[in-house]
Amino acid sequence: MLADVYTWLYFACQAVSGIALPLGSDKLYSGSTDGTVRVWDCCTGQSVRVMNLGDVIGSLISVGSWVFVGMPNVVKVSLYLNLSTSC
Repeated sequence: MLADVYTWLYFACQAVSGIALPLGSDKLYSGSTDGTVRVWDCCTGQSVRVMNLGDVIGSLISVGSWVFVGMPNVVKVSLYLNLSTSC
């Protein structure tokens, strides 16, 4: 079961500009205007990875197992590798 939907995702950053939950994943991705993408474990609500992409994240979406990060003048793409664990 995924973590309680009322769990707050606390972290020091500027505004959250997008979230994505890739198909079949137990990880939630959040993008921020501070240039970071964070990966959250849906079972625990804990941040498990922070990626500094170096520029403002304008949007973050997923299609299937792909995560797309929109930034000024560029779109970065990442294929989610199914490393899901059972909650």
